[in-house]
Amino acid sequence: MSADSELDGILDFLRTAERLKSTPRSGWTTTGERESVAAHTWRLSLMAAVLSDRFPGVDLARLLKICLIHDLGEALHGDVPAPRQSAEPGKAAREREDLQSVLAPLPVRLGEELTALWDEYEAARTPEARLAKGLDKLETILQHTQGLNPSGFDYRFNLTYGQGYTDGDPILAALRARLDQATEARAQRAGSPATGGAEHLAVEFLNRVWGPDHDLDAIDELLTEDYALTTGGAVVRGREAFKHWVREFQTRLRDARTTNVEAFANPAGDRVVSRWVCTGRNNGLLGLPADGRAVSFTGIAIWKISGGKLAECWVERASWELYRELTQAP
Repeated sequence: MSADSELDGILDFLRTAERLKSTPRSGWTTTGERESVAAHTWRLSLMAAVLSDRFPGVDLARLLKICLIHDLGEALHGDVPAPRQSAEPGKAAREREDLQSVLAPLPVRLGEELTALWDEYEAARTPEARLAKGLDKLETILQHTQGLNPSGFDYRFNLTYGQGYTDGDPILAALRARLDQATEARAQRAGSPATGGAEHLAVEFLNRVWGPDHDLDAIDELLTEDYALTTGGAVVRGREAFKHWVREFQTRLRDARTTNVEAFANPAGDRVVSRWVCTGRNNGLLGLPADGRAVSFTGIAIWKISGGKLAECWVERASWELYRELTQAP
């Protein structure tokens, strides 16, 4: 195979691997979005890099390669969450077959090298593979302790998850002890009737109604019929009136998307607040000419919760800063 042909094959391989950027895992980010396999792989590799001096006998380059390819087979058929893996005994074999398909465009020598590293990881037969296994479990637990997870999330599953790979090393065990403590704290907070998943309700609303899909049907699902919005000195009352308000706003801001930065509820669980960022393209915001320029502004929303739904909302947004931005020459 010529050098140019090898490069073509490598690009084909990388195009397939790109799927991991949008392949979801069972974890959630701190902004309430589903974590991707690629995001997990990135932080696992980062953990390996920053902890490498704690393991002087480990080959860092080999460790990083193992971390980078350990979930590569999931690019075709996705991730199987840990609680379901025991019910799917053929997972490893199927994932290895998928790995072979993903690696097929690569030069033979590269495909064989990466397959051997994947097999090494699965068997955990070397120091690098065992360390990658342990860090993989810890990264998963870490994400679950800090993510904005849905109500009913099983935190205590993680108290025994992957123990065989983390208990044998003092560094991994020390990290595990800290994460187990954080896990138990999250489990206790989630079990309190005061919280009730208020944060997740608010973030789900933002992601679905103000995300790229603009799912207005979610309004019927997540909001009370007499929902009221107070913003910009005006009050919008009723779910149908709010839908009309959203449609109108989204026509004035093309590609509108609001992303949660952080959300938290009061102790009683009947108020939740989100600090967010809204982006899009001006199509007549604030009565100004529609010039199509990209805009971004921040805001804070506070919701009242009633009967497990969002009942009322007060919004403060950076309208003055947005107005100045839109009235300045591009």
